[in-house]
Amino acid sequence: MNHPNSPVKARKTEHRKDADAKNGAPLLGHAVKCLPITFGLGLLILLGFSLIAYFMENPLDWILPFGLASAALTAFFGGFVLARMHRHSALLCGLLEGSLTGGVILLLSLFFVKHATAYSTWLSCLIHAGFLLCSVLGAYAGLPRSKDAPLVRRKRRKIT
Repeated sequence: MNHPNSPVKARKTEHRKDADAKNGAPLLGHAVKCLPITFGLGLLILLGFSLIAYFMENPLDWILPFGLASAALTAFFGGFVLARMHRHSALLCGLLEGSLTGGVILLLSLFFVKHATAYSTWLSCLIHAGFLLCSVLGAYAGLPRSKDAPLVRRKRRKIT
């Protein structure tokens, strides 16, 4: 006979929530919540780079490098934020957020075809793979580390 507010029931629900988080059940929900945050940060980064380019002597030379840097930083911070929200599996968080961000950027680039053809197809594929890598690196950087967990060091084997 369990009371609705009993500590046994509370422990069971906490255990279920932890198991769901480890199994990746809310990962897609976290990714969908993280996507507007990612693009909001991306707009702020793009605004910062455009202000820097505005005060340069020849801003047209800096448009492409600043655009690539802002997209890479957007992917990095997207992976970072999703790993902070989900708190498990940085590789999966980074790949999912990088894929979603890349998909949205790809869909947006379909509307601006005249302006989005600065690179060849192969170079564009490499750049998108680089954005996935940036997102995974951001997820690994954003994964919270436990203060109680000791550093794992390899023991040197004695050669006899």
